[in-house]
Amino acid sequence: MPQDAFTLKFLCEELNTLFSGGKINKIVQPGQEQVVITVYTGKGTKKLVLDVNPAWPRIGVSDGEFQSPLTAPNFCMLLRKHLLSATIDKISLVGFDRVVRFDISPSNELFDSNKKALYVELMGRYSNIILTENGKVLGGNRGVNFFDNGVRPLIVNHPYTLPPSNNKKCPEDRELINLFSSSDDSISKKIIDNVQGFANITAVEVESRFLEKFSSENNAENLYSFLNDFISKESANPCVLLDGEQVLDVMAFPYKNASGELKFFDKLYLAEDYYYKTKNQAQKTKELRERLLSIASTQLKKAKKKDSAISSRIKEALDAGADIIMLDNMSVEDMKEAVRLTQGKAVTECSGNVTKENVADAALPKVALGYFAYIAVGKANVEQVFFGIYV
Repeated sequence: MPQDAFTLKFLCEELNTLFSGGKINKIVQPGQEQVVITVYTGKGTKKLVLDVNPAWPRIGVSDGEFQSPLTAPNFCMLLRKHLLSATIDKISLVGFDRVVRFDISPSNELFDSNKKALYVELMGRYSNIILTENGKVLGGNRGVNFFDNGVRPLIVNHPYTLPPSNNKKCPEDRELINLFSSSDDSISKKIIDNVQGFANITAVEVESRFLEKFSSENNAENLYSFLNDFISKESANPCVLLDGEQVLDVMAFPYKNASGELKFFDKLYLAEDYYYKTKNQAQKTKELRERLLSIASTQLKKAKKKDSAISSRIKEALDAGADIIMLDNMSVEDMKEAVRLTQGKAVTECSGNVTKENVADAALPKVALGYFAYIAVGKANVEQVFFGIYV
């Protein structure tokens, strides 16, 4: 999924329209990497999902049920302390990178005039959720430092700083023209190497559209202008890419290089919710299938081991010259297997786990079969044994 700054730009616009002015009335942290904020928007409640799972970090809207642990994590308690009953003023993309900012006003400005901001950094294994007050760090989902000892230290009560840009430029930076002109790489690689916030699939889409319009890929000025027009002028047409019932991707609009069936949605956050729900369900089904196969494999190994043990013991008895082999407390299937292994060389007697109901199944040639019958006498039960021989 191209969960890059280009896609997040459309998503932030939708979320800002949906949640701006909304009141936060519930915060839960179902897992270490996920925070769910319930917001009353004036038209009803919506659940805002902030997920920093390294495999697929995202922000979005969901109508699913989320369980709160009996003991809330420290970061959840911090968010509740500062954000419950507060108002979401604005949701915006920071610069043109995979960082989303939530500007939040306190519930009572008479007693708390400090402005809060929640930063959601969607950067793979470096993803994080960080709460700030007046620009200073209060805490983070993945913890923060108390000492200035990192490339980008996040220190409590110190100013929040954005993640390093790795020398990449914002799309509006005209320095990109020089960088584009000095490189002989493909257009998509020029974008990936020099421009913030682009996923590879989006860079390839820009290259494809640029080459449709321009005959030469070496005009850096044209590429710079085309890139910024692509960012600012493209209209959203959210869709999910499918292969049968399998979801492949979700996009702000159909990419030319995307191959598969398209399912369209009115909003990008609805498309993303469908994508993640379907993907999660498929993952759960896969895990269940693997668990069942593992159980079946274990049971099969046990059965083979058991068969091997029965075979070994029958062989041992026959080698010793036994003319009667007693099969005690075996299942009907094991009894049948034991009888088969004797090959008529000994009489087999079965006791335990044999009833009138399964006696017909167990009564094979040369089987001595015994079972118990119970006759009630008054209030007492008198046990009587009935023994039968089947030859």
